[in-house]
This record gives sequence, C-alpha cells and structure tokens, in this order.
Amino acid sequence: MSDKCPPSPYGAYGTNAFDIPYPDDKVLVEYVFLNHTRHRVHSKTRVLDYEPQKAEDCPLWDVYMFKTFEGVEPRKEMILKPVAMYRDPFRRGRNKIALCELWETMEKPAGVNTRRSCAELLKKVEEEGVWFGMEQEYFIMGDNGLPLNWDKDPKAINLNFHTGVGLCKTAGYERELAEFHFQACLYAGLKMYGINREDSPSQWEYQIGPCEGIDLADQIVISRYLLWRTGEFYGVEISMDTKPAVSPENAPNQSNGGHMNFSTTRMRKEGGIKYINEAVEILRNSPQVMSHYDLHGGKDNAKRLTNAYFVPGMDFTTGIGDKYSSVRIPTLVALQGKGYLEDRRPCANADPYEVCETLTRTLLCS
Repeated sequence: MSDKCPPSPYGAYGTNAFDIPYPDDKVLVEYVFLNHTRHRVHSKTRVLDYEPQKAEDCPLWDVYMFKTFEGVEPRKEMILKPVAMYRDPFRRGRNKIALCELWETMEKPAGVNTRRSCAELLKKVEEEGVWFGMEQEYFIMGDNGLPLNWDKDPKAINLNFHTGVGLCKTAGYERELAEFHFQACLYAGLKMYGINREDSPSQWEYQIGPCEGIDLADQIVISRYLLWRTGEFYGVEISMDTKPAVSPENAPNQSNGGHMNFSTTRMRKEGGIKYINEAVEILRNSPQVMSHYDLHGGKDNAKRLTNAYFVPGMDFTTGIGDKYSSVRIPTLVALQGKGYLEDRRPCANADPYEVCETLTRTLLCS
C-alpha cells in the first residue's frame, strides 16, 4: 500500500494532512465500537506514550452515549474495553485500531454488547474447530440518496454487473474505492479473501475468512469501519442497508446480503459432506434463526428474500451451487466431499456476533 492517500474531493485533507509526521514518542489508538444499532460504528482517538502489543495493553476509556440501553438511562457514560487490536492503515507506523466492547459497569456488559455472549459460546465449543467466513455486500451511494450509477433508463439498470469490468462511467471510480478499502483491510491485518463487483450498478462485495471463533465477527466490524472511513475520502456514503433507498420505478428488486459460511473440523475432513448435509437439515427445521439474521427480528428479510436477482425466497431451500438456495453447498465442496456450507439469508447490516452465535447454537448446541 502506498504511503500516500488517494486524491480526495476535500483537497487538503487527502493530500496534505497525512503528510504531517506523528511524534516518535507517541502512539495513536483509534477506539472503535458498535453503537446502539449494532451495525454502525463510532470511534475516537486516544494518545499513548507507549506502543501496546495487545488489546489488553490499551487503557479502559469512557464514552458518552445518548441512547437508552435496555433500561439504562440515556445520557450516560459507558466503558470502552479494548478486546482486539489491528494496525491503523490511515496513520500507519506504530499506530493502532482497538476494537472495543461497551460495558455499563466494570462487571456488566451493555445490553447491546452481543460480542460477550458470542465469545463465551464459541469458547465452550472450541474443540469443534468452528470457522466462519462472510461475504459483505454494499452500495456506493450518490448525493441524491441513490446508488451512484443508477441510470434513468430501467433497461440499463437490469444489466448483469456481477464481476463485470467497465459497463458504466463510474466503474473506475468505484473500483478505486473498493481497491483502496481492500488494501486498508489487508494492511490492518484482516483475513481478506477477495473482492468483486456485485449484481447491481454501484454494488460491490468483499469476503473475509475463514476465521476461527470470534475473529470473523471482530474483523467484519473493523472492515465496516474501514469502509466508511474510505467513503469519507471519496465524498460518498456507503450503504449496507437491506434495501437502499432506490427509485421504485427504475430499480430492480436488489438488496444487500451478508452470506455466512460455517464449518467445523468434522466438515473439513474427508467424508465431511455427511456432517454438512446433517447441518443443512438442522437449519431446514430451525425457522427461528431468521429472527437473528437482520436487525429487526426478521422484518428486513421479509422484504429482501424475494427469490429474485440471486436472492433466495422466504421458504427454505437448499442446493449444490444454487445461488437461489437459502443454504447453498458450493459446487467444489460437493465434488470434494468436504468443506463448508453457506447460509445466504443474513442481511448485509446484520449483527455479525448475533449471526455467528445463532449458527453455532443451532448447529452445535441443539
């Protein structure tokens, strides 16, 4: 990754500010945490006189919250507890990003702190060798509140953009943003798997994994933070909403997904397809998982899962290499007889901790 940031619409911020060197005896740590939505992230910077080697080396901090958390009065300070640490791709050098949990007191996690219960469950089933991977879709939005390259002509919108090259006047701009975010994630130390253009104009996707245990959900939160920060450089908003605000007369029935891959040691070994098929049947008979796959108890997915544009319907289906399946067995997995399954139902803005905990509890603790 270059030592210079790309040109910014805001001029000096992108071209000059990052050229100012940081003092050699200071380390800047960006404290990143989920807000009350369990989707959007917030952050603030702490200056340290030493370089932390792990998250626990970063001091506890406080943050003023203005939303009510499950009975906690609003306008209350919460405690930020660093739980994972990454390299800072924007400040570089010794500077860090610290992922933090929100705690109400030293002993009581905040009501929105879904990471705590997820981490505890994954620790209990550690011997199962649980791995996750996630495909994160997003739209690059324009000033009009629509995806950047929505065309006025409905026929143009219905082009298949998936993995496409060119096809529109903003393609290079969008690809530069996606590549910059990709590089930032790699620099931070995230386990990036790949990126690609998605089905709809101005829609992109990146993949993270496979990661063991809680690491996948942590890395998804940090990758979202880095994506929104990247959007700042280019003067655009990034939307991971289930259905972005699009013009109904022009827009196809497109949406953002957050497909989750799941495997255990048994699934990855020879003959693992047997355990994969067993897991698929458990999911077939577990409709309750749907209330955990979006931020509103299943209401968002009721709009999204339409069985159109490579999105499954509300009724459970499965298949080999079938993008319309609720739970897909990848073609290579079927051919090799081992690997993982892909649950295509989680929304792009779903809480990754809740999705990981739901899959684990359903498949391993039934």
